[in-house]
Amino acid sequence: MKGETINPFLNRNKVTSSEEFFGRKKEIAKILDRITYPEPQSVAVIGERRSGKSSLLTHIYHLLSEQKADNPGDNKLVCIFLDPEEIATEHASDMTWVIIDELVSENQSLLEYIRAYPPRDKEKAIPERHPRIILKNLLKEACKDKYRFVFIIDEFELLAKNKELSESGYLQYMRGISDNYALAFVTSSRKSLEEICLEHNVGASPFDNNFSSPLYLGLLKENECKELIQGALKKFGCEPNYLSPFEEEAIELAGEHPYF
Repeated sequence: MKGETINPFLNRNKVTSSEEFFGRKKEIAKILDRITYPEPQSVAVIGERRSGKSSLLTHIYHLLSEQKADNPGDNKLVCIFLDPEEIATEHASDMTWVIIDELVSENQSLLEYIRAYPPRDKEKAIPERHPRIILKNLLKEACKDKYRFVFIIDEFELLAKNKELSESGYLQYMRGISDNYALAFVTSSRKSLEEICLEHNVGASPFDNNFSSPLYLGLLKENECKELIQGALKKFGCEPNYLSPFEEEAIELAGEHPYF
């Protein structure tokens, strides 16, 4: 409606645009430092509900995509974001095809590592092999050419709750490929991965053994709160200092919680 005032602080969903993401600079630096090593390290982001875990993981994905766009000649780091709702319902074989499809979508060159294996049916472009073998061979051959991989898994609890995945030893398979190839996971959850795996009886080979120290996502710092307030105002055409007289009171009421 013409003349209607838009409240820039009403978004209650995860932040999907880098322009609308504010703060968490230290956390971002720690995650990028770990996952961009020549031998990337896995990171578990742990935090309470509505603390911004999904927004942070989405932002990390966008940052890596932007880096690739800025340096098209350096496309050896391939990052995929696995949708939590899709993970919650997939069978193990379908889950692996989802991962393969996402990898190829991110970097078409990876398709050559699949086609390098002679198909059983010569009329088909992709071999009729078990998808876990295809993914393993893709990672194996691509890593020989200095590729590195990052799988971002938001809401890890949903994956652990999928009985078909846990009963088929899927997390053990995922741990195995990260053991042997330049692959790191970035996960988000409310509890530690160890607690989640124990709670859902996920195998005897702890998935979290491959992870560096957990990154606990707490409240925003005061300067980050101000950055969020001013950035949201600026995006909607308001003067960044419009609420300056009320910033301290707003931060006190919200308790430096990003959701509030």
